[in-house]
Amino acid sequence: EQIIRSVWADASVDEQKSYGLAALAEYCYSGGVSYSILKRAHRNDALNAQLVNATALPLAYSTDGEYVLPLNPILGERILQGLARNKPQLLSSLFQHLALALAPYVNRHTIVRRSPEARLAGRLFSAENVVKPLLGELAEQFFVAVKDRWEWNSRYWEQRSLLLQDTNLEQAIQFARHAVAIEDHPFTKTTLASLLTRELEGDRIPTAEQIEKIIALLDDALKGEQRRGWRPTPHPYAVLFKAIEIGLRKGVSASHSTNERAFEHADKCRQSFPRDSALLLSVDRALGLMRAS
Repeated sequence: EQIIRSVWADASVDEQKSYGLAALAEYCYSGGVSYSILKRAHRNDALNAQLVNATALPLAYSTDGEYVLPLNPILGERILQGLARNKPQLLSSLFQHLALALAPYVNRHTIVRRSPEARLAGRLFSAENVVKPLLGELAEQFFVAVKDRWEWNSRYWEQRSLLLQDTNLEQAIQFARHAVAIEDHPFTKTTLASLLTRELEGDRIPTAEQIEKIIALLDDALKGEQRRGWRPTPHPYAVLFKAIEIGLRKGVSASHSTNERAFEHADKCRQSFPRDSALLLSVDRALGLMRAS
């Protein structure tokens, strides 16, 4: 820790910021960040010196010679964690500058093509894996600061909804609905269904219409995965059978046709995830309650 602080202190402010940006980019996407985007995120006249290892915080080109990484990725991650603990406002600023610099390079076409910039941006906005662990209480500040450049993007709203799910579920659901309105996608629908299922866990007795809506969203999400040729994912199934179980334990059941769809999804779930004991137990509990109702 003391060595890292000493190395950081030996660098200029410009070098610190460029290194922090590169470390953050590498943390999100192992391929790093392009030289042009790094310069766009922070103007640093010493950047070329960092790339020839002439500073305390050296950077390096990736093998293709276009993308930039910390020369020592372990040091880069440790400095990132140190910023999270000791300089959260600086780290928040780095998040914002990287997101804004990436914005012109990411659109629906590059997302479909899975360009390096789109993959970096997708991870940068990951509320549960990146933003909240690193920024903590400043996480929402980051989302608000870059809203004007990213509000067209469904993932922005989906991840913002996940960020708020523990503190403001009503607002989180509104954001998730907005994500679905922007893009009809399995991820956005699964996220909305998951938040609506959390709402069922409250004190109020849910309605049959609420259960039907959740199951319809997940049915669409699972069909969307199939249309895209994806491998099945467990999360939609887990949410579906949890919603059914909550509803039935509160005395609310879905229609006969919806229950039939649930039985069909149970068969597919068992075929796709035969070793996921927790998921299969959830399926068995829900189907047991359906048969008993």
